[in-house]
Amino acid sequence: MTAKKFRENVVHYAVYLTIGFIVLSTVLSFWNRYVTNDTRSIIERCETTRDLLMAIETEIIAPIDRGIYGYATTAKADRLVQFENIKQKKDSIFRDLVALLTRQGYELNTVLRVKQKIDNHYNEAKELMAFIQADTSGEALIKLKEFSFKDSQVYNRFVADVTAFESKIQESAQSDYEWSILDNAIIQIILVLLSVPILLIASKRLAREVQNNASLLNELSGSNRLYLYDDGEKTEVNATTVVEKSISNLRIASDFVQLVAKGMHQEAHRLIPVNLREQNVNTLMGALFEMSSKLKENEEAESQRQWITEGLNQFYEIVRTQQDDLTKLADKTVSFLVKYLKAQQASLYLPVTSEESPYLKLVATYAFDRKKWIEKRIEFDEGLIGQAYQEGSSILMTDIPANYLQITSGLGQAMPRCLLVMPFTYNDKTEALFEVASFTKFEQHQIDFLKKAGEFLAGTLQTVNNNMEMQRLLTQSLEQAETLKAQEEELRQNMEELEATNEAMRRHEQGM
Repeated sequence: MTAKKFRENVVHYAVYLTIGFIVLSTVLSFWNRYVTNDTRSIIERCETTRDLLMAIETEIIAPIDRGIYGYATTAKADRLVQFENIKQKKDSIFRDLVALLTRQGYELNTVLRVKQKIDNHYNEAKELMAFIQADTSGEALIKLKEFSFKDSQVYNRFVADVTAFESKIQESAQSDYEWSILDNAIIQIILVLLSVPILLIASKRLAREVQNNASLLNELSGSNRLYLYDDGEKTEVNATTVVEKSISNLRIASDFVQLVAKGMHQEAHRLIPVNLREQNVNTLMGALFEMSSKLKENEEAESQRQWITEGLNQFYEIVRTQQDDLTKLADKTVSFLVKYLKAQQASLYLPVTSEESPYLKLVATYAFDRKKWIEKRIEFDEGLIGQAYQEGSSILMTDIPANYLQITSGLGQAMPRCLLVMPFTYNDKTEALFEVASFTKFEQHQIDFLKKAGEFLAGTLQTVNNNMEMQRLLTQSLEQAETLKAQEEELRQNMEELEATNEAMRRHEQGM
């Protein structure tokens, strides 16, 4: 190819290269979308695995204990039906868990060993239930007190190992996603940078060929504003100004992409003044701005999801380790929630329905004055707490009435800017009311986190209450058995004394 022919067709070559860049950019966009979807899928599988681990505890182990104690204290046939349903749930949960972990490359033998431990626990419970059905001597109550999940430590190590395994997978997927975004941005920058000399060559060639054709320059200048970037300035239309404006706009676009690749979205957005953003909606800079905004939203959403996941994991651990002591459980959970939400003040209420006049009882507070530690009672129809309990829905206030409450600190007292009252509900039953105040407004992801944490705490409180009730019934049954045994012994002694008296009377009559 001669130099003359090349110069004559330089515009065509520039067009071909531009098309090639567009095709390459499109392919990169599809690849980035594929990596994003794959990362999202991996994260969803990790979350599903964690949900299945939680289901083992809440839908298998805990129901086995509740079922055996429930049947022992009530002897109702429907307890047997519920107990049999546990086996189906157990098989279904472990089938899904094995499928997920196998796909993720986790060691299957460990899962099967844990399943065998839970099968053994289930079979032991089943044998004990059969013994309870046939027992008439009261020995079953003694065995019932000794019944427990003997392999809980093995199970807990398994849960911790799987949780760490899932976190590693999720971190790896997130790392791949971030590298994909970075690589894509770098290649896009390279494409933009490569297009600059091509546009310069094409512009110079056109300028030499149409030096006196102002209409073509006007068209190029207009295209620059229409497709690349419109800076709102009106300049003289000539070859120099048009090319310089194109280079300047490309440099802005290049700087924008580089800042986005570094995650500096706010700095990148400052390259486009607020008053020019609307008129650049359909330009390249407008598309880059839209892309950056969506990336920022995705990063913020991912950060919020990570924040919720980490908080729930910590909260679940606190609840699991403190559920044997209701007072410590309430204090620890309230303290953690206030600190994690970066709030300033909170209180936890539990409904008391066993008395003649039901009410809400204050069981834990955080950052209140000492005078507020006295026992506090709220009726079901009293104030925001009672309203939230009756309606079963949260109340969020940003316009708090004067003297409703004040937050005390070393600097004095101040009114909070935001108040949230949320019922903690499990299976459509409100087990607790949580009131929290803050100097800042609660974000939606914080409210979502608190709702999930509240649901877990409500489920735990429901389980604790049920266990306490079953323990009370069991103790009552043992006391009644002891009383009956004492009465039988007293009756036996009376019968022996009566028989001795009758024997003495017969001897006396024979002697007469």
